[in-house]
Amino acid sequence: MVALFIWCGFGIYTDSSKQFKWTVDALKDAGLIVLITGAEGAFGNVLKQLDIARLIAIESGSPLGGLILIFLMAVILKTSQGSLTVAIIATAALMAPLLSNFQLDDGLGKTFAVSSIGAGAMTTSHVNDSYFWVGSQFSGMSTK
Repeated sequence: MVALFIWCGFGIYTDSSKQFKWTVDALKDAGLIVLITGAEGAFGNVLKQLDIARLIAIESGSPLGGLILIFLMAVILKTSQGSLTVAIIATAALMAPLLSNFQLDDGLGKTFAVSSIGAGAMTTSHVNDSYFWVGSQFSGMSTK
């Protein structure tokens, strides 16, 4: 978004017909992506209100089982609402209270948990995903 405004600023020094066309085209392409990402963030905020530790109620478990659960939670969040960033942040917030239950509360365990979240959040991409729209809008591909 910052780059968009910088280039719009450079457009001021060109002739007015090019400036207007560049500005309209840039805002049209970026506006849809920003709108979709904002809606994804709102849905992610709703999901963060869940007390997942109380809902799952796991007293003890293995680190491998915990990593699989963390991975699956990231997959579910990414698939349901689309945003990679929101899936990562929401999964981390939801699963942080469970790290000690899975013996993942030390430095290496947290590293594995973060890697599991990142891998899970990268599994799907569909029309709810901002990256999908960036790719389709700027490559000229149709959604069909």
